[in-house]
Amino acid sequence: MDEYVELDPVRIGVKVNPKMEFEVVGQPSIAAGEEKVVTFVIKNVGEFEVRDATARITIVDPFSSTDDSAFIGDLKPGEAANATFKISVDGDATPKLYALNLEVKYKDAEGEWAYSEPAKAIINVTPAKPPYMLYAVIAIIVIAAIAVYLKRR
Repeated sequence: MDEYVELDPVRIGVKVNPKMEFEVVGQPSIAAGEEKVVTFVIKNVGEFEVRDATARITIVDPFSSTDDSAFIGDLKPGEAANATFKISVDGDATPKLYALNLEVKYKDAEGEWAYSEPAKAIINVTPAKPPYMLYAVIAIIVIAAIAVYLKRR
């Protein structure tokens, strides 16, 4: 006797939505050694509306952040929203373009939580800004020294 029994195949109704695609627009600049709030525009380039979307940026060296998530809300196909993050860059960071991964957590058409494929968020790191306050203090000291010298003379 055959111990395996063949059954008629049964189909069950499980709908699988395609992964949503999001486009990251914008290329903020930040100077090495600076902390700044940067903004990216997140555009829904998928085929359906997403609800309660939150963008999350993956922070890697030479960056750091205490704020790596941004609520962007509901987005219909073709719509865009701003996502802002507070980011710091090491003072010795090499000035160049950096690409950080950004993913979006959202509720799909059936109300289920899903994650997008990572998109690239480009940040331009510029050379460190000169310490203008230091220059001002040095200038005041030099002027004071000249004044003292002229007064004694």
